[in-house]
Amino acid sequence: MLKLSKICVRDTLRYLDLSVAEGERVLVIGGNGTGKSTLFGVISGRVKPDSGSIVVDGLDMTTIPECRRTHVISSVLQDVKAGMIEEMTILENIRLAYMRTGSNKVSREHIETFKDKLSTFGMNLENRPREYVKNLSGGERQALSIVMATSADYKLLLLDEVTSALSQKMSELVMSSIDKITSAEKKTCLMITHDMRYVNSFGDRTLEMKDGVLWEVSRL
Repeated sequence: MLKLSKICVRDTLRYLDLSVAEGERVLVIGGNGTGKSTLFGVISGRVKPDSGSIVVDGLDMTTIPECRRTHVISSVLQDVKAGMIEEMTILENIRLAYMRTGSNKVSREHIETFKDKLSTFGMNLENRPREYVKNLSGGERQALSIVMATSADYKLLLLDEVTSALSQKMSELVMSSIDKITSAEKKTCLMITHDMRYVNSFGDRTLEMKDGVLWEVSRL
């Protein structure tokens, strides 16, 4: 489903190879500055590799710009303010998420699916559609970001340190909901985290970034 071959980014990634099967959920760990976010930048199109190839769902995306990858690749970033408009309501941001996928009309079924996903976080966001995003807490914004990202018909989901700005309690709640959503939908998912608590509990396998390449980590 995802295949990176001999990816090089100067001083960061060194002939990196990565293969992820369809429906597989992979955790990526590693210290600061090891290249984890650069890896995600290469996959999403934010970072252009010096060499190597990127194939997603059978499509060669090596030279395709980021704006044309959004129909296939969905991302949630560390910044809880990214990906949404603060001066718009939850419902308006929902509509925005669907429009980004090329959909001109958001059906009642789309809205109900969105509300069902929001309910997994236990924050009552599904009953506050007209609440402005600027009034939401960090955890509530991240929950909204995750649901917006997983509501599109994506092939690959990238989660980059999505709990780093949250309290431990909120992190556990968000991780539990991510696990439920990605498991139920059987979508391919890569998640970067610095939190070692999730090495044995999230997804199907764990990879560690060291010296610009990825190494398999044995689980307990």
